[in-house]
Amino acid sequence: MADKPRTIKQETARFSIDTQLLPELGERLFNSPQIALAELVKNAYDADATSCYIWLEDSGNRLVVQDNGYGMTEAEFLEYWMTVATIGKLRMRQSRSFSRAITGSKGVGRFAVRHLGRALKLESTAEDPSAKKYLRLSALFDWDAFKPGQPLDTVNIEYKIESGFGAADRGTRLTMGKLQRDWTPEMLKQVTEGVLDIVSHPFVTGIGEAPIQSKRDPGFSLFFSRPGAESVQESATRELVERYIARVMIEVREKLVRFSFQYRGRKSKEYKYALEETLVGDLHGEIRFYPRRGGLFLGMRTMDGRSASRWLSEHGGVRIIDRGFRVPPYGDRDDDWLHLAASKAANERFWRSTITESLFPSEALSKEGELSPFLYLPTSHQLLGAIYVTSYRPETSGAAKDRIARLQPAMDRQGFVENEAFAQLRTIIRAAVELLAVVDVEETSKEKLRLAKTQAREAQQSLKRAIELVRADKTIRPPQKREIIQSYEEVAKQVSKMEYAYEQARQTIEAMYLLGVLAAFMTHETTVMLRATSTMVDRIRSLQRRVHDPELESALSEATTAQADLKGHVDYTKAFLGSLREGKVESFKVGAQASYVTKQFVAVTEPRSIHIENKIPEDLVSPPINVAIYTGVLMNLFTNAIKAVLAVEAPKRGRTIRLEAVNEGPVHVLRVSDTGIGIPPGLEERIFDPLFTTTGTEGPLGSGMGLGLYIVKKVLHEVSASVDLVEPPEGFRTCFEVRIRS
Repeated sequence: MADKPRTIKQETARFSIDTQLLPELGERLFNSPQIALAELVKNAYDADATSCYIWLEDSGNRLVVQDNGYGMTEAEFLEYWMTVATIGKLRMRQSRSFSRAITGSKGVGRFAVRHLGRALKLESTAEDPSAKKYLRLSALFDWDAFKPGQPLDTVNIEYKIESGFGAADRGTRLTMGKLQRDWTPEMLKQVTEGVLDIVSHPFVTGIGEAPIQSKRDPGFSLFFSRPGAESVQESATRELVERYIARVMIEVREKLVRFSFQYRGRKSKEYKYALEETLVGDLHGEIRFYPRRGGLFLGMRTMDGRSASRWLSEHGGVRIIDRGFRVPPYGDRDDDWLHLAASKAANERFWRSTITESLFPSEALSKEGELSPFLYLPTSHQLLGAIYVTSYRPETSGAAKDRIARLQPAMDRQGFVENEAFAQLRTIIRAAVELLAVVDVEETSKEKLRLAKTQAREAQQSLKRAIELVRADKTIRPPQKREIIQSYEEVAKQVSKMEYAYEQARQTIEAMYLLGVLAAFMTHETTVMLRATSTMVDRIRSLQRRVHDPELESALSEATTAQADLKGHVDYTKAFLGSLREGKVESFKVGAQASYVTKQFVAVTEPRSIHIENKIPEDLVSPPINVAIYTGVLMNLFTNAIKAVLAVEAPKRGRTIRLEAVNEGPVHVLRVSDTGIGIPPGLEERIFDPLFTTTGTEGPLGSGMGLGLYIVKKVLHEVSASVDLVEPPEGFRTCFEVRIRS
């Protein structure tokens, strides 16, 4: 039998850091010279520098980064620079002089020098607060001396302090030798573009305002030259920025997201959306849209249209600016962080953003043709955007339990941590791009109608001038003159009708669009209400079990019935919208479908003594057609009949609606008749016009928008069917007949 366990030693232990950590923080953490240099530039920015210089010297054997920031004292060098992953910057929310938002937080940015060279000379001049004079600290780092396998704190770094300096010498200079690659002026020029893209993002400057800094901040400039040989470099043209078709301003304040759109310089739309919780914090930004359309780049001074398209292909995208600095890889040429390329490749006909889906449900929108916003979804190379955020900085004391769900830069400075906050950021910005597609299809449709209307007016003016010229021409014989003038006047009348038709079409497009969106939106909202109703019924049922109140029992019965009715409406509407979206063509039993439609309105028809005669045979089968189209047509005619019979006094004439259907050879015939008010004389030809209605506003179904019969006729026309007002059966006032050819 083994001895009983007993403690023979109890000690404490501490972590030890191997020098192998330094390659992880240098060569591997920063995977490109652009990112590494950008980190050093950020350090200069945090030190309240107004200028930073980068250049090559000694025939390209040394790379120098120099700034005029406040530098480091000996105490700061020992406490911050010589401490790995220091929390020094976490203690600072703003820079000490200019109140800039601090960009660093992890205390490893200085190790970017290892990615660039294996040797470093650090020179930093700062004001010593105790001596009240400027001192320079110099230190040499030979990274090859940090051999893997030895504790980091066993490697000594020699440094010295010198006096005799003034305020003009303030700042930090990093000279990197034993460079990791062969640098040339050409290579530095290429890297320059990448660094500029990160630290100054010049092609989006002027689109969105940078984060507001202190009024006393003189600004920050980056130069790729020695001090005294300044030449600010641009990485892109400014002229192209103003050639956008549309732009959207994005703002998140607390829980409210606001999208403000401008189309061709005109304010067109504004949409708002309330978030349940804001994980991204306050942000703002702008995205500009450059679709491939004729004339967009016509007349540019700096480049031609082909060059502009090529430039957008290389530089377009939506970029994220965190505390004034761009966050790669978002907006890089091959980066698809908004999944726009994926959506295009999959030919998607739905929204990925829940925000867009809530504002413009997919079920309500056209999936094909000129009115389909899904076909207008921009690609990255059609966009220029900058989104300004402020990433999360954890508190220095205690555990920040919510840091996991906040916007945090990744350790390698390549993007953000893929967490809930970043998912919310993507949802918001993707919504802005999707809404650009919605606005674009609306404005494009309006533009086409405006153009057609203008052309119609110009044609009228031309015809008017032609008539005047003919009348004044004495060489034309009177009979021929009358004939020509009569012909021109007839054409002018047709053009006038066309102009009226264009205006009606414009109104119809807007109304139909709103109608579809409203239908899907109400379905969504009703689903939410149904869940609330279910919760209410469950609570009443639970309460009834405890108190056994007869009145409560009656209320429970009524609530349960209402819940079932509401669920039936929601299920039916979802099935209807789903069937319409799928576009499936099949045959089905018409009688059962008609019964289902009439049952949806029992709460309206029974209390008002409306008698329904469903004379459709149970075994009658429809021709192949989308069931949603057939049901939608039937429902529209049925609800119109309900409105018609409710417009008359029941005692004077019975309220009856009759449904009939029959297959006459290859033609399926559906008839809906009613004993209502009938169609007033002279209006028979207008009842199918858009926005025309003969019903009043009274009654449980309201008056509608005057689009029902117009939509019915248009939809049936698309499937080679028709609807007409025909002679009603004996005893009825109105009858609509639908004919569908199989």
